[in-house]
Amino acid sequence: MNLYYEVSGNGKPIVFIHSGGGADLREWTYLAPLLSQRYQAITYDGRGAGKSPDPTGDVSCVEDVKSLLDHLEIKKATVVGRSMGGDRLQQTSL
Repeated sequence: MNLYYEVSGNGKPIVFIHSGGGADLREWTYLAPLLSQRYQAITYDGRGAGKSPDPTGDVSCVEDVKSLLDHLEIKKATVVGRSMGGDRLQQTSL
């Protein structure tokens, strides 16, 4: 896994997808720690954002989330996205 990510808390996993336009996982600075009191909160920097590498070819945000979940050995998670992060997975089944 070459995307930068952070995991906190225990319980059912929630993956937070940040919006585009220069945002990164810090977009969830207040919400993720709050929910990590009851859930496993997973935030990550999308390609070219924050501490993740720049894309070197075509980017599939859905495949990135699936790869992250596979890496963390998570079979099922709640996905929370905002702006472009919400649009990316709106009609996609992980």
